[in-house]
Amino acid sequence: MTPLGSEQKQETTIEKIVTYSDSSGFKFDYPEDLTIKDLSGEAQNIYSSLEISSDKEAGKMTIKIIDSPYDSLESFLSSKEDRGAGVSRDLTLSLMTAKQIQFPIAKKLVTVAITDGIEYLLESPSDDGSYWNKIHSQIAASFSVETESASTAGEDVSNDQVASDEEEGIE
Repeated sequence: MTPLGSEQKQETTIEKIVTYSDSSGFKFDYPEDLTIKDLSGEAQNIYSSLEISSDKEAGKMTIKIIDSPYDSLESFLSSKEDRGAGVSRDLTLSLMTAKQIQFPIAKKLVTVAITDGIEYLLESPSDDGSYWNKIHSQIAASFSVETESASTAGEDVSNDQVASDEEEGIE
């Protein structure tokens, strides 16, 4: 029998996290041992196309920011139903309404948001909660689009944080 504390130490061994900032105005956090290749090319409808790979695990994750051929998440989902789209769940990607969809036959996990005609698409191998699912979740959770209103909101948040820290100190 192992003490509970030693098991937790093994679980909390976390790789160093770094931030990727893209010239098209978004950023996300990822483990530094991953390799990111920019495959954007010169196409006018592609703002960014990234391929993320690991020396440790087979498979690749992709992130694409493109002019969307779909006018909504619903039209995106209905176009994917015949391709084996499985369970989907609602989530938020950088304050945008998004969907995360399992494709059991193709064994992939997709997170998509469509805002102002732009599609934000994260796609990775689906490995039942293992390596790529964790990476996908980490990138989706930290993904942020930098806009003027987002930076203003960020300043407000940090001012609120300072105020709440001061209030806690008064006790």
